[in-house]
Amino acid sequence: MLTLNWPVTVCKLEDNYSSPKSCRLDLPLQFTIHGLWPQLSQLSSLISYCKNNKEKFDVKLLGSIFHELDRTWPSAFSDDATSFWKHEWDKHGTCTSFTMTKYFHESIALYNKYPLLEWLQRFDIHPSDTHSYPTGLVAAALEKHIPKTRI
Repeated sequence: MLTLNWPVTVCKLEDNYSSPKSCRLDLPLQFTIHGLWPQLSQLSSLISYCKNNKEKFDVKLLGSIFHELDRTWPSAFSDDATSFWKHEWDKHGTCTSFTMTKYFHESIALYNKYPLLEWLQRFDIHPSDTHSYPTGLVAAALEKHIPKTRI
């Protein structure tokens, strides 16, 4: 399951915790990758911290896609997202059959294949702190593009 987030909201939610982290000042105004989370089936819960994939996170292996990762998968709290990527690999990537580099390549490919913000904007839905949208409208905007079966 490709999980996305809106960095500004991540920071606003973090502000509600007792000891919030400092958010970056230059947060992107786009949906960004939070992670690629494997499931055994559509109805099963997420799996994490698997022991079957022993490959260790090595940022040097991401050199060819580093800038694309930085754009699509930034940290809301740091200019350097490496520790965030390591966390997602350790927690979720190790539960896939992918190599570490394939895990990040696949995440970027799915992100580019499903341009969520673009689809919402076609329905005149724009992220906002002051305006909400009916769930049905959001669902209609996405159902046109996202298959109901596993991808």
